[in-house]
Amino acid sequence: MHTITMSNYEEALGAIRDILLMYFDMAESYEGFGHNGDVAIRFDPLQFIDAETDEKAHYVDLNLLHAGCAMAVLFQYYNCWGEEQGLAGNTYLAKYQTALDEGRLGQFPDIEEVIRAAVARDPMPLDDPWFDEAVAPIYRKYVIGLFARLAAADRHRA
Repeated sequence: MHTITMSNYEEALGAIRDILLMYFDMAESYEGFGHNGDVAIRFDPLQFIDAETDEKAHYVDLNLLHAGCAMAVLFQYYNCWGEEQGLAGNTYLAKYQTALDEGRLGQFPDIEEVIRAAVARDPMPLDDPWFDEAVAPIYRKYVIGLFARLAAADRHRA
């Protein structure tokens, strides 16, 4: 497990910037999940998926960081499906599958469930709408939910 400290917190803040850009692109370009919608992610999401902070790096938003990492992992499976690559036994997905099997996505049972179901349904024909339908509530919860909370935060509201 990675610990975010005063000496390395810039990495976590950079990851959060990438996550926010990914969320923005999802909302603006795709209105949900879209192929390669995680192009903004320039870090390994497994580095921060279950990271902790020491007491001095308390201002890193761990909830956003963890959720964004889980979304980035889900994107790996979504992208492979969109490229008609198999999900089960895919060597590219091996490290993500190991993380899933080790329970590292345990904070996000909805995302875990979708990944497990997608792997179980593999191979899925591209014209099967199941994956797109399965990720829609996840998009609404994490992306639209974040933007709705931000939009509601108005200290000057009349």
